[in-house]
Order: sequence, then structure tokens, then C-alpha cells
Amino acid sequence: MEKNSQKPNEYPRQHVDNKRNIFTSTSIPPIIFVGGDNGGSEMAKAKSKSRFNVGFGAIYQRKRKNGSVRWYLDYWDAAGKRVQRVADHASSKEEALLELKSAVLDVHYRECGIAGALQKVTFSEFSQMYLDNYAKANKRSWKDDFYRLEANMKPFFGSHQLQDISPLMIEKYRAQRLEEGVTRSTVNRETTILKKMFNLAIDWSLAGQNPVLKVKLFSEKDTQKER
Repeated sequence: MEKNSQKPNEYPRQHVDNKRNIFTSTSIPPIIFVGGDNGGSEMAKAKSKSRFNVGFGAIYQRKRKNGSVRWYLDYWDAAGKRVQRVADHASSKEEALLELKSAVLDVHYRECGIAGALQKVTFSEFSQMYLDNYAKANKRSWKDDFYRLEANMKPFFGSHQLQDISPLMIEKYRAQRLEEGVTRSTVNRETTILKKMFNLAIDWSLAGQNPVLKVKLFSEKDTQKER
């Protein structure tokens, strides 16, 4: 009789099929995100330009006294209680929707009895884990990764949890780096580091998907001509 090689406290690897918008695992019932903007929802209110109902909850905006806009989440928790709270890391509709999906996944974990399967880790915390557990042991150029993380990536992504970092946020980072005067090849190197970091985060059960997969590298033809 073969022994189960999986450790008692080791959670199965997760996978997100972005084409079908479905979360799957080898032992966890799938959760399918259905619906779209202004789609059906049990908690749907009157249609509003600032509210977007989807099949698993809703996101909406409220203006603050200073005129800025704040995004909110609206969904049900594992106990069946309605939750309405601020989307802490969202500055756009896309980021609010991503945060809503993350919250619903957390609820799904609790219902399946595996609360905490995805440990909440900030980018700054994971950066150190990446350096200590991968880069130093596998890359001769790990010091280059260290400097890029400390000087550029951590100041931008540092306080955000891995699960809250979206493709849009990464594009904003890349645009900022170009505005600072660095070359496209430099931005591509940093994007490649981010991609590897998120792949490792998935392997280590610290992230459910890799947002960098939706980000295309810049063409470096212009950079080569300048040389």
C-alpha cells in the first residue's frame, strides 16, 4: 500500500482558470464567479452608475468630503451575514472587483474547513521570503534582485497583500518606472522578477494566481536601436 506523500498540514495546490473565471483545487469544491456588471444578485439594489452587481456580490462607490472616491465591497460571509466594507486597496473598479473575489474566496475556504489556506502576506514580507528561500540559493545575481526590490518594487507594492496585487497595479508600476526615465529593458527585467515571485507564491500556497501573466513585456527593439 502506497503511503500518501502529502504532508498532514500541506494544502493542495490551487489553480485559477481565468478563461472560465473559476477557482479549482484537487480536493476543494470549485467556486465559479458568475455574472457581470449589473448582473443578477440577491443583494442587488436599484441600478446605479456607482454600483456594480455581480453574481457573487457587488462593488460600489461613495464620494468623500474632500471629493475623492472610495470603493466598497458588498457580499455574504460564511455565517450568512451580509458584509459591507471598504475595499482597502482599491483605487479603481477593476481593483475593487479583484478584492471582492479575494474576499469571496476566503469565505469559500472557511465553508470547506480550510480557513487560512492562503496566508495573508504583504509584498514586503514575501520579498524577504523570496530572497532568503530562493534567490540567494539559486541566482548568482540575487543582489541585483535585492537592490531592485528595495529601491523600486517595495516602495510601490510593499504594504499590499499578494492577493490584492492586480495586473492593473503592475501596469501602473511599469508606467511609473518609464516616467522615471528607465529603459524598457529595465522594466522588463523587473516584470520578470515579479512573475517568478508570484509563481513561487503559488507553489508555497501564498497566492492563488499570478497577475503578471496578464502583463505583456515591452518590445526592446527601440532600446537596441538606441545603442
